[in-house]
Amino acid sequence: MTTRPPPDPADFEALVLVHRDAAYNLALWLVGNRADAEDVAQDAMIRAWRSLDQLRGGAVRTWLLTIVRNTAYTHIERRRRSLNVVPIEEATRLRDGRGRTHEPADETIGADDRLIVAEERERVARALQALSIDLRETLVLREMEGLSYREIAAVMGSPIGTVMSRLTRARAQLRRILQADNGGAARAR
Repeated sequence: MTTRPPPDPADFEALVLVHRDAAYNLALWLVGNRADAEDVAQDAMIRAWRSLDQLRGGAVRTWLLTIVRNTAYTHIERRRRSLNVVPIEEATRLRDGRGRTHEPADETIGADDRLIVAEERERVARALQALSIDLRETLVLREMEGLSYREIAAVMGSPIGTVMSRLTRARAQLRRILQADNGGAARAR
């Protein structure tokens, strides 16, 4: 039996670690809380390190997000079996691996406007969490991570038609949730 040489840390850093924020963000949207997302992202990075030699010129980001997705689903299933509940908590904000929000505060707007923007961001995050995990995952990969339909299909292991269908359903459901939420907020005023 031949042993393979260990991956080169420089290769790993240059190819994989540059995508760690995308890995964490996908994990966060799939598992729903920062602590679990950090665990999932770290486990995925370890798996990516161990299988770096299997990467054959493809899109590294797609390859890594596939590993993150599989790791997240394994994590969710383990939690479900151990707790006998779905382990998704509401995420209030999408944050990167360093605890910062993705959109920096716009210094040109006032405090009231920043509060409105923060409330709207929170409302959208709650609406996203209300989607089923397969629809949320598709929407996050497309709209937040900017993956093409083909890349999403590769990450999810689904045909492109399924990706397109899920994306259409996800957008429609998100729109309905936000409209219903907005209607309730308008009635409350």
